[in-house]
Amino acid sequence: MAKKRRKTTPGQDVWLALYRADLYDEKAKGMVVPPNAAKHNVERVTRRWLEGMSRHLKEAYSTQLRREREKLGLTQQELAEKAELTVTAVAMIERKERIPNLDTAARLCWALDVAAGVLHGEVQ
Repeated sequence: MAKKRRKTTPGQDVWLALYRADLYDEKAKGMVVPPNAAKHNVERVTRRWLEGMSRHLKEAYSTQLRREREKLGLTQQELAEKAELTVTAVAMIERKERIPNLDTAARLCWALDVAAGVLHGEVQ
């Protein structure tokens, strides 16, 4: 019998993409590409793919954050207050002028879940 999948929260949906981007960055940094490797060397191509995916997910974070915030009917000011950030920081992240570190991203995602009425015990 198939295991019933739990629905994710707004914050989890936004968080997962940025978390994956961080993992891709770590894997790309750990890859060793020989200095004289050909252009189509497997390691070089894989590292470039990982870096590209990471960049894409980081850029998508801003769009997802804004979409979820608007879906919940929150202003940037309200989200900033819940996340204990400045409204300028939230605005810069949504305009893709700044990529948040994982701590800041976690605070924003937690604030989305609080705004959505998700209790701490419901988040997995």
